[in-house]
Amino acid sequence: MATGAITKDASSTIGTETPASPYSALLSETPAAPAPAPAPMSFPFTNPTAAEWTAADWNVVTVGPSPASYTCANYFQNASGDPFLTEIADVTSPTVIYAPTCNVTYSSSKTLALNANVVLQVRSLTLDSSVTLQSNATNSCAAGVCDLSILAGTSPGQTSTTCDSTLPDPDVYIYSNVTGNKNLAVLIYTPGVLQADSTVSIYGQILACAGFAGGSSATVNFVQGGSGVPGLGAPTLTVEDKIVLQG
Repeated sequence: MATGAITKDASSTIGTETPASPYSALLSETPAAPAPAPAPMSFPFTNPTAAEWTAADWNVVTVGPSPASYTCANYFQNASGDPFLTEIADVTSPTVIYAPTCNVTYSSSKTLALNANVVLQVRSLTLDSSVTLQSNATNSCAAGVCDLSILAGTSPGQTSTTCDSTLPDPDVYIYSNVTGNKNLAVLIYTPGVLQADSTVSIYGQILACAGFAGGSSATVNFVQGGSGVPGLGAPTLTVEDKIVLQG
């Protein structure tokens, strides 16, 4: 063991130097700038005419004022086996029920069962009291999953590109045990208001320009749908996109 004295000159110091931290380089770096907010998105306004549907290779069933084959009242009867429920269960190719002047209601345990991709274009739609949405298709829809696209809240020839929140009632009202399943992707589109509450559970996506009302026990399990709607095409909006779009 060595012994002896420690000496220093007048200009030296002992014990005051702090060792360099192994994290000093990290601590001295400039913090990364936060990611920019997503760019605002414009609501995709669309109001296809019967001619535009035909040009896009959809079969069109016109309902409403003459010369349509059916009036609103005798086509949408809210009765088992009525013309609407029969039509959508029997079609074998993409079909549009073009009824933009009709206010449609289905309730009391009715089942809307699709056999191919279907668009329902109406003035307004109400579903309540245990309505079921499902697909019966095995070969008519890609991968056995059919699209039900609901376009509501527009009128024939309407070209407005502003959200419509002026009506006293929502353009789409879905409530009281309305359920869907994974073999049906539901797109609900309206430039107006949608209300969904009281034990609603469907698979699909919602585009509601004027927003949402209600909401107790309402679940929308996100599934991409709405393929081939003129003005929308095959929607590519993600969950994050729709949060930005809907505010």
